[in-house]
Amino acid sequence: MHIFIDESGTFVRGEQQASVSMVGALIIPDVRLARVEQKYAALRTGLSTDEKGEVKGRNLGAPEITV
Repeated sequence: MHIFIDESGTFVRGEQQASVSMVGALIIPDVRLARVEQKYAALRTGLSTDEKGEVKGRNLGAPEITV
């Protein structure tokens, strides 16, 4: 079993009461990991990345996030 966890936001109450922070997780059974990695590799080639090579959701538009 593989568990991938990601977060977004500051998790600190700021001056803006409408700020949002969240944590998400993706759980993939061992038997499916290779196929998921293969499919993601194919999708990732068309996604923009930051200076570290990481795909950032804030940089994606509607065409990239709707399948």
